[in-house]
Amino acid sequence: MKIRADFNWKLTLFVVLFLPLLIRLGFWQLDRAEEKRQILHEHQLLVDQPAVPYGQVNKDVAKNYLNISVQGKFGENYFLLDNQVYKGKFGYEVIQPLVLASGEIMLVSRGWIAGSLDRRQLPAVEMPAGTVQLEGYLYQPQGAIQLDAKTWAAEGWPKVIQAADVEKMYKALGDNAKIRSPFLLRLRDGQPLLLTAHWQIVNVRPERHTAYAYQWFGMALLLVILYIVASIKRNADDSAKD
Repeated sequence: MKIRADFNWKLTLFVVLFLPLLIRLGFWQLDRAEEKRQILHEHQLLVDQPAVPYGQVNKDVAKNYLNISVQGKFGENYFLLDNQVYKGKFGYEVIQPLVLASGEIMLVSRGWIAGSLDRRQLPAVEMPAGTVQLEGYLYQPQGAIQLDAKTWAAEGWPKVIQAADVEKMYKALGDNAKIRSPFLLRLRDGQPLLLTAHWQIVNVRPERHTAYAYQWFGMALLLVILYIVASIKRNADDSAKD
């Protein structure tokens, strides 16, 4: 039996189309893993730094994860960010406006609070009175969607929202929110007004992206092996007929 190249255009076309795709997906996952590592590294560098008073922060260069301290008074109204799961339990993220001494409004995320199985029953959130001193890190939500039309039409507070769209949230607060920060302030661990810290800096860890990359590369290798085996088998069958 002789092993020789046997061109099967259908099989070859399939490999030519799918092999580059599998390899590209593998490298894309590696890029995503590196991106997540950079985010985690930047977060760790900034949150470990001493808190900077917010009044000393250059607003033009402020960025995610900058550790700051603020002083102000909480407003009575607040938002409940829906569909937040912590340790397998349904709940909300409580986001409350803080009025700073300068008159600026900053939205403060106080963390997770458990919800009720009856979605009509909203959790009661304790409202701190007087001036409070807070520490946390800045976070600017990305890819937010608009508040649901029912949210705009609904009377009273709290308002249940589907995404932390900072601009829309300020609009919901009305004319009292003329001076606004584009960031949320996520309270850091140990803060007395923190409910439950449930935030994930990245939704998928770098290690998982790397594992996905190996899977795509493995599928590419398997495709090449199957192509070679199929070609050899075809030649072996032809030789047997001869």
